[in-house]
Amino acid sequence: MTRSRSRGATRAGLLQTLVLLGCSLVDPLGQAESGSNGNSGSLSCDLDNRYLSLTAAPKDGIPALSDPVWVAADHPTHVWFLRDSHRVVGFVVGGEPYAVPLNVLRYHEIVNATFETDGGLLDLAVTHCPLTGSSMVFDRAAAGGAEFGVSGILYQSNLVMYDRNTSESLWPQMVAGARCGAARGTALPLFPSIEMTWRGWVTLYPGTRVLGGPPEGPGAGSR
Repeated sequence: MTRSRSRGATRAGLLQTLVLLGCSLVDPLGQAESGSNGNSGSLSCDLDNRYLSLTAAPKDGIPALSDPVWVAADHPTHVWFLRDSHRVVGFVVGGEPYAVPLNVLRYHEIVNATFETDGGLLDLAVTHCPLTGSSMVFDRAAAGGAEFGVSGILYQSNLVMYDRNTSESLWPQMVAGARCGAARGTALPLFPSIEMTWRGWVTLYPGTRVLGGPPEGPGAGSR
C-alpha cells in the first residue's frame, strides 16, 4: 500500500511538473493525461511516460551556466582544480580550441556559450549527464539561440533540458531534439566535440582556452 501511494505521488508530481513546463504528458496508449486543472492536455509530448522520472532537484535546481569565463590553460589561479587525468569536453570554433572540464559540468550539466565567428555569432550548449555519462555539444541555432536549462526531469535516466524561448519545450539530451512543447519535433544539431583527458587535450592544443573555475583560495574547493 505504501509503495503504491509513493508511485502515485511521484507520478502526480511528474504530471504537475510537465504542466508547469507547458507540456501535457501522453501515455503509451495515446491518451492525453489530465492537467492539474482537470482539463485534458493537447497532444504535445512524444515521450513514453514509463521512462520519465523526476530528480531530487527541481527545475533549475541544477544551475545551467551562462556567460562562461575562458582562460589560458596555464592560468595561475583559475585552473587549480584540473589534473592531467581529469576529463574535458573539447571542441574547436573558428580554429580556436576550447575545453570544458567535467568537474564543472557535473555541477552545472549545461554550459551556454556564445562565440564570435567570421559567419556571425555561434550559440553552443555544452552538456553532460552524469547518470548516463554522455557529453554532447549542440548548436543552439535550431532553438532560436535560446539558452537551455535543467528541467529536473529524466528520460531513461538521461538529462532532459528545457529552452527558455518556446514555452519551455523539453529536449532530452541523447535524443538530440525537442519532444515536448512548442518546439516538439525540432532536431538539435550536434557540434563536433570530443571527451578526453585534460593532458591529452592540452597536448593536442597547447593554446587551448578552458572554462575556468573560481580563483584558488579559501572556499574555492566548494565547487
